Amino acid sequence: MPLEPFQDYSPFAWFYNRHWAREYHRHALPLIDMLLLQRLPRRSRILDLCCGTGQFTACLAGRDFDVIGLDSSWEMLRFARQNAPTLSFLAADARRFALRRPFDAVVSIFDSLNHILTREDLAQVFRNVRDVLRSGGLFVFDLNRHEAFELFWRQTHAIVEDDNICITRGSYASREGIARCDITMLRLLDGWRRADAVIYQKCHPIEHVRCELDRAGFDKTQIYDAHHDLGMPEEMGWARTFFVAS
Repeated sequence: MPLEPFQDYSPFAWFYNRHWAREYHRHALPLIDMLLLQRLPRRSRILDLCCGTGQFTACLAGRDFDVIGLDSSWEMLRFARQNAPTLSFLAADARRFALRRPFDAVVSIFDSLNHILTREDLAQVFRNVRDVLRSGGLFVFDLNRHEAFELFWRQTHAIVEDDNICITRGSYASREGIARCDITMLRLLDGWRRADAVIYQKCHPIEHVRCELDRAGFDKTQIYDAHHDLGMPEEMGWARTFFVAS
């Protein structure tokens, strides 16, 4: 049965590239360094899964690793190729990608896998990752927990600059575990231009994640609270979990 298409991130890509990606990655890099990079030899092959606009892919390559970025959004990848013009980026769905050459590690951060909206699809992502990893390879990713959706996704935020405005209005259906964010964006180009997008995330309980990792063939999973265990600032790490699977 064909998979439902991913959400359309194209209208949001410019704003994501401008306002969100760099700040989170600045705080995430020391954590990934501790959880993953210090354990890898130089020139190890790393897949940045759901790489978005590529800033973190560039950070990994700057540490002397052989990195490829993969994302389902062509518009996100357009910015990724501007941000890291010497790197390779692939357009593919995380639920159905396959690559010939194996990787020493796969990373997927900034709650990217919360955008996978069913447990079955998340399990398929895990199987795909297992298939592209060398024996003993590491898979590192983070997910928002229930508390993050209850608190942060029920709020309204606005960014107002001279040439752009972005308003986000969030909601969370706790019974279904589905969060929704309605985004209204305006850019001053030849006059003000408006675009709208809706982004969804799924709350995947830790016990479900661990179970599907086991089923996918990962023998060991370490779990860390981003703020309390790893020291990520509270505004970004609160109710966020990092997983290291091998």
